Amino acid sequence: MQGIIIRLLVAVVAVLISFQGSAQGRPGKGPSTGRFYGKIISSADKKGVEFSVLRMYQSERDSAGQIREEMVGGAISEGNGDFSIDQVPLGSDLSLLITAMGFDTLKVQIDYDRKAQGSYSKDIGNVTVKPSAVQLKTVEIVEEVDGLRMDIDKRVYNVDKNPVNAGGTAEDVLRNVPSVQVDLDGNVALRGSSPTIFVDGRPTTLTIDQIPADAIQSIEVITNPSSKYDASGGMGGIINIVMKKNRSMGYNGSIRAGVDSRARFNTGIDINLNEGKVNLFASGGYNQRRRRGDGVTDRLYIGEDPMIQYLQYSDNDNLGYFASGRAGFDWMMDNRNTLTLSQSLNKGNFRPFDFLETYTDTLGTSEDAIDYTSRDSETSRDFENLGSQIMFRHVFSREGAELTSDLNFNRIESVFRGDYLSYINDNEVIQLQEGTGGQRVLTFQTDAKTPLNKGAKLEGGVRANVRRYWSDYQNYTYDPDLQTFVEIEELLVDYTFLDQVYAVYGQFSKSYQKWGWQAGLRAESSD
Repeated sequence: MQGIIIRLLVAVVAVLISFQGSAQGRPGKGPSTGRFYGKIISSADKKGVEFSVLRMYQSERDSAGQIREEMVGGAISEGNGDFSIDQVPLGSDLSLLITAMGFDTLKVQIDYDRKAQGSYSKDIGNVTVKPSAVQLKTVEIVEEVDGLRMDIDKRVYNVDKNPVNAGGTAEDVLRNVPSVQVDLDGNVALRGSSPTIFVDGRPTTLTIDQIPADAIQSIEVITNPSSKYDASGGMGGIINIVMKKNRSMGYNGSIRAGVDSRARFNTGIDINLNEGKVNLFASGGYNQRRRRGDGVTDRLYIGEDPMIQYLQYSDNDNLGYFASGRAGFDWMMDNRNTLTLSQSLNKGNFRPFDFLETYTDTLGTSEDAIDYTSRDSETSRDFENLGSQIMFRHVFSREGAELTSDLNFNRIESVFRGDYLSYINDNEVIQLQEGTGGQRVLTFQTDAKTPLNKGAKLEGGVRANVRRYWSDYQNYTYDPDLQTFVEIEELLVDYTFLDQVYAVYGQFSKSYQKWGWQAGLRAESSD
């Protein structure tokens, strides 16, 4: 009977909280809203306290200079003590009042950055209630550095709000990142070497022209990879492309479209539904591409007898498109455990047209010494990438401590065909190349990190990566007598390999006001 009375009283309080919040209209004078969550525990047995009533108040000074409090949200803790208060307007002083039957009332002040933009989610931690009043350690939301953030082992460039990147690809984004060079063919260089490309901290089978720029949140440039990363990273460093993640409460989405100066069209859409313990997300994009270029090369070899001059002209036109889609959901099992499932599909086609002609002139001799060659090529490459991911994340009550574990599978396949027409003086040569290639990549990784005292942090994890790659190409030349293509068997490509890497690592770092250091150790087996 007592339990029924308690539940009735809690239900009445919940109705009053809901009514008061609606009647006051939640003024929301700040530019953003926030979600604050945590767990109410008893100091006696360290167990969760159910049916705790929580009220979030906003404090402001009125015209007379008096401080006025107004309730802007509320909740009731679950059976295990978990609670979550959503849609809390930011911009004013916030405090949380906690009342539970058999425990003293506790009021917690919450500090945050008044310049915060967008929707924020913050774990307040374990709130302990006991007979004597307890003051919870203040929650501090650190302001994000715009544009560039320097960490111990990397530089982070925030590219989310750069309008130059709209409608492009990761190739366009990387061209605007300092210390990163991207040539006309899309080859990336960092400190004069080729870096390893990651997406969300994991190796990817996508090339940078297959990743839409609108989906990128930031770029991490890691010039000296720590023990967390593969030993095979070499001296080229790592470029990690961090994709956008939207977990704003409620329903939201965006749609975009554009056209470039070469009349190529691009569009994209993002949809997000976050209600209760489930966050559903989906995104898609379509981007047409066209590149044009021409060049002239004039080389004179002096000192030869006779001297030799090479004159070369080139003209190219590259048409293509790529389409991308991603969908999945986050299941917040409770305030500190989240399971994520996602599926992605990327498809595209590139069709370069290239013309190259070369004159070789042996200076000082007759005109017969001038050799002429030209090459007209039309190639096509179709690709498809299918990616699946399952990830688990546990956040500890201690600020910054978490455990993540994920399993990724990627399948990429491509089909190539190239037609070539060449003239060597008066001789015509017709060639054909076609083939297929692909990869299967399976990656499992678990990482854990925890902050220590005075700016120190400890990290560790294990990783397994299995990759199978194959390539199968045939080359043909046209026989005018037989009027058909004949395979050049000496140029047959039939190549496959299986790569397996298993590793475990640990590292320690410590940050000071203006500098920091990091040390780690990695054991790795590669076959």
